[in-house]
Amino acid sequence: MEGIQEFENRANKAEVIIEDLTKRIAQLEDKLLNTKAVVEAPKVSSSTETVSAALYKELLEENTKLKAEVDRSHYRINHLLRHVK
Repeated sequence: MEGIQEFENRANKAEVIIEDLTKRIAQLEDKLLNTKAVVEAPKVSSSTETVSAALYKELLEENTKLKAEVDRSHYRINHLLRHVK
């Protein structure tokens, strides 16, 4: 009888964990789908249509950081999805 009660307790804890993970996944998906970034257009010379080297380097670094953040978010979502099943 005690074994059944222990099993039921573990099953209840597992259900709570699954519900929590499901909520977290929904929040992460919502965050990814509804993220709006404020983007300022770079100051481009109208005569040459070029961007300064410093601005280009800054934008390239920002782009790299954003790609890494997206990759981390996708990894985390996939990790949570694998463990919900």
